Amino acid sequence: MEAQPPARGLEDRHPAQYFIRFTAPVDHYRSRLVIAQGGKVVHVLQPRLDAAPTLLFGFAPGLEPGAYELRWIVTSLPDGAVTEGSFPFTVRP
Repeated sequence: MEAQPPARGLEDRHPAQYFIRFTAPVDHYRSRLVIAQGGKVVHVLQPRLDAAPTLLFGFAPGLEPGAYELRWIVTSLPDGAVTEGSFPFTVRP
């Protein structure tokens, strides 16, 4: 799996691209990508429907400095399995 920002990575405050690349195609229509802080969702990213089949991709506006979490829920196209996960990242001051 590949991600931007990387797990435990640092991100600048400006609007940014967020993505997670999976090993198998995902259903972009039934998948979710969100940014949370302190257990609360602060941004719901709209997955790009024209992204590569294995890529869940979205944009977010600039975030205030601090600790965040990128969360995802995806549905696999080959078998319909639902997978979810998350990892932390930090926005620099």
